[in-house]
Amino acid sequence: MADSKKYRKAPSLPLHNNDEPEKSTRRVSFTAEVHHSGLYTCSSSPRVIDERDAHHRRTRPWFCKFWAWTCLVLCILSFAFLIVGASFYAIVRSGLPDVYLKRVSFPIVNVDKSNQIILSAAADVVLEFYNDNENSNVIFGSMNVDVYGEHTKLGQANIPEFSLGPKNLTILIINSTIVMDETGDQKATAAPDIESSLENKKMVIDVILNGQIGFDASGFKFKGLPVKIQCKDVKQSDLELGNEPECPIKIIFG
Repeated sequence: MADSKKYRKAPSLPLHNNDEPEKSTRRVSFTAEVHHSGLYTCSSSPRVIDERDAHHRRTRPWFCKFWAWTCLVLCILSFAFLIVGASFYAIVRSGLPDVYLKRVSFPIVNVDKSNQIILSAAADVVLEFYNDNENSNVIFGSMNVDVYGEHTKLGQANIPEFSLGPKNLTILIINSTIVMDETGDQKATAAPDIESSLENKKMVIDVILNGQIGFDASGFKFKGLPVKIQCKDVKQSDLELGNEPECPIKIIFG
């Protein structure tokens, strides 16, 4: 028969306060922490705050305020520059003169019929510049002129500097020439189209001017603003009928 274990009964503790058991309460505090995974963990151990954490907590509001004010100042400056730039562009646009293409002729188009290539050509261009502004002079720097017929260059020239006074009209007569060399890229297929277009007066003409413009108004003077004047896709037949298409002036930034 197996031995059975015997247990001794624990002695009873003395009772106080009229033999009533003392009620004791124990308070345990827990701190909950949230991890990036979304789980909560609890710990009964006291939380120790590092002095470096306290320092970062004190300095973080000033750091945020600094960047907030910096971003605000940058936004205000950007907005101010945008307004100034838009105002400058509007003033320049309002001061640009009107340019019209009055006439284009091709007195010389020398074609090698055997090889169907253009050896040399000349183009005479008449442009009208009109300054509608009453208070400013318009100053054009030297400009390069390229004349195209059927998208083939048939003339090039250079215009010296000139100016337009208030309410002033100027007519420019440009004599342009070009001589093709044996390695020219444009002369291989253009000759037949150009000859037939000239005979039928159906030539499509482009006149492109590249240069600089400036203004002189009430003592305020500046120059050197790059511009491009484009008279594009003009039909020779329209010019023969007396039509004078306008040539837009494009300001080039950058």
